[in-house]
Amino acid sequence: MSRKTAGPLSIGLNLRVANLPVFDGNATVMRSLASALAYQAGEHRLFYYLDSPATPPLVNLPNVNYKVLRLPPAGRGFLRRITGGDPWYRIRLAADRSWRSLDAFVCNAHEPNSMGYGPPHVAYVFDLAFMLPDAERYYPSDLIHHLDRWTAEGVHRAATVVAISRATASDIERVYGLPSSRIAVLYPAYDDADFRPDIPSIEVDAVLQELALERPYFLHVGTDQPRKNIPTIIKAHEMLVSRRGVRHSLVLVGAEGWDSVSRAEAAAPRSEKTVEFLSVSNRQLARLMAGAEALVMAGFYEGFGLPALEAMACGTPVIAARAGGLPEVVGDAGRYFDPNDPNDLADAMEALSTDGALREKLSKRGVERSREFSWDDHAKGMLELLEGLT
Repeated sequence: MSRKTAGPLSIGLNLRVANLPVFDGNATVMRSLASALAYQAGEHRLFYYLDSPATPPLVNLPNVNYKVLRLPPAGRGFLRRITGGDPWYRIRLAADRSWRSLDAFVCNAHEPNSMGYGPPHVAYVFDLAFMLPDAERYYPSDLIHHLDRWTAEGVHRAATVVAISRATASDIERVYGLPSSRIAVLYPAYDDADFRPDIPSIEVDAVLQELALERPYFLHVGTDQPRKNIPTIIKAHEMLVSRRGVRHSLVLVGAEGWDSVSRAEAAAPRSEKTVEFLSVSNRQLARLMAGAEALVMAGFYEGFGLPALEAMACGTPVIAARAGGLPEVVGDAGRYFDPNDPNDLADAMEALSTDGALREKLSKRGVERSREFSWDDHAKGMLELLEGLT
């Protein structure tokens, strides 16, 4: 689509998700887009909206203007009741003159929408797991209602919807009836400064020492919530240790989410190696991935599965559930299993733990495949969509 106006655009990006308590894949994508967009934007002016200064800090370039919009310290509960949602999204953003003057805007479709329509915008949909037929297994009912309400409104108000995988795009069409012509698929990428195949072994050893870990170990990365299917990983690991004699530990990295029972399962008495839950920095995570025998992604549904891509970039084999967007990310660079079958996962883990040739093959394939994903390409695709709105 050709642009109707000449000259640079004023482009906004809602980055409030960057400061939410649980730093998940959504936050990673939005923060990474903010950085890549700044380097690809040319003469366009960028306005990044938050409710407090970004922690950790974001990109600092002359074409980026940070707008910190704070709510009053009192009366937020009252404002939430009268606006029907989070007042920062519903009224604070809409009250800002610079936001109303934007040529185009990027936001998260799962967040509450402004009470004022504002500029034309592109909205991300990360996944629709909360609309699966058995979603009540994974989400509290009030959260399902919240996400469905705002996502439904968000996708229909957006000029264009960005899905992070073809699987997610298909779900948007099926669940919300949005035509494919209004959906664009833009794959996320990874931070190639941290996640790379040439991390020195001495750095991996240093991080393992910091975390009091020893090789060999399997790794899982993701918020501890029912959809991530962590109990199946724990069961499969127990089978390896108690029945098959595989002497690997299991390291689980991620924040504690809702209805988190995995920690209790991990703390149960075991005959051999323990299961460890950790919170780590990005620097530590990359080195933890580089040292792992394999990364296990067992989620019943992933819109994309960013940890799988990060692991492949480090040369670490991936064992992935055959579900959601994971096959799009992993391709032929991983070993697949049925997420409902811990025996199938145990077989895959045992194969990776005993077959050095298989590990080497998947490692090389993973590095090659990871190079097909680029934040620069993602940002360029986003700019084309934004320029097409004006």
